[in-house]
Amino acid sequence: MEELLNVISSSVGSLTNPLNLSNTFASVKHRPISANTISLYLDYFKDAFLIDSAVRYNIRAKSTSARP
Repeated sequence: MEELLNVISSSVGSLTNPLNLSNTFASVKHRPISANTISLYLDYFKDAFLIDSAVRYNIRAKSTSARP
């Protein structure tokens, strides 16, 4: 979990999702972690107020998007 928090902290401002994080762990850390597990960990971090998600805002359409 600590490594995941470090990876997230190093990419502040970048769009990401559990699948991208899973691929990062598989290629860089050589530790396969499923996207579902990462999603659970992210929920734990949110519940502990360590991170928060942000919605993407489209300036031209003046709307939010749920996609990263």
